[in-house]
Formats: sequence, structure tokens, C-alpha cells
Amino acid sequence: MNPFKPDQGSNSGNPFDFMEQLQDGQSSADTSWVEGFVKEAMDRAFRGAASTSAEPRRSGGSLKVEQFETHKNVIVKIPLPYMSPDIRTYAGEESLKLEGAPPHIPALIRFRSVVEPTSGRAVYRSGILQLTFRKRLPENRFHEIRIRY
Repeated sequence: MNPFKPDQGSNSGNPFDFMEQLQDGQSSADTSWVEGFVKEAMDRAFRGAASTSAEPRRSGGSLKVEQFETHKNVIVKIPLPYMSPDIRTYAGEESLKLEGAPPHIPALIRFRSVVEPTSGRAVYRSGILQLTFRKRLPENRFHEIRIRY
């Protein structure tokens, strides 16, 4: 049975005949196949997404450092095949400095937004070093200058 065209005696073989029957208000059309078709399509889509979501992406032959932002945080993901106690991370307001990391990881990573360096948290799990920083709130760049009378 073709999932796009249910097996009905009135169909002429054109896959759009079924859609025309529904538009014309012919309620006798069998729509029980739709639920199974949608469920199968969703299962295939989620199966494919789950198998690729945890894998680090490769860029130019080396593992890629990922950086993204939420409304309140900046998150940096660094793929590391192993975690050594010699690896050290240092944060400034505008960049992250790594010492002792493998040569395919840059030593200095610039943040896309200004962060609070003291808010940093680092977690190593499943070959990924993830660092999370709170964004620094925009400061009022104007300072009042009092006028003497």
C-alpha cells in the first residue's frame, strides 16, 4: 500500500485524487493510514537526530571548538579526547585562555559577548569540556557630571 495514496477503488492512480476527495468534502475517504505514516516519519527523524547529536563536529581535519549564547550565558564546548590534570583554564571578560591543551585546540578563545569571569563553571563529560559563563550586564556608559552654580 502506498502511504501517500490509500488503496481505494475510486482512485485513478493519481496521488492528488485523494486530496481532492478530502477537499470536496467526501468524508468516506479512509484516513486511518495518516497516523501510521506520521508516526513512522517522526520516528525516523528522531532516530537520525539522536545518533548525531552527541558527536563532536570536525572542521578541516581537527576538532572544532563550539561557542553559543543564551539570553544570560555564553557556553564554550571544547572537544578533548582525554582530560589531563595539566590542562588549565583562565577566563577574562573577553576571552578564555587554555594552557596544556592539545595542539589542535587554540590557546586563546575570544568570547562573543563580555562575560563575568568569576561566574565560570567547567564540566568534562563524554569527551567534551564545557565552560559556562554568565554574561555581564550592560552598564550605564554615561556618568553624571554635576554642574556648579
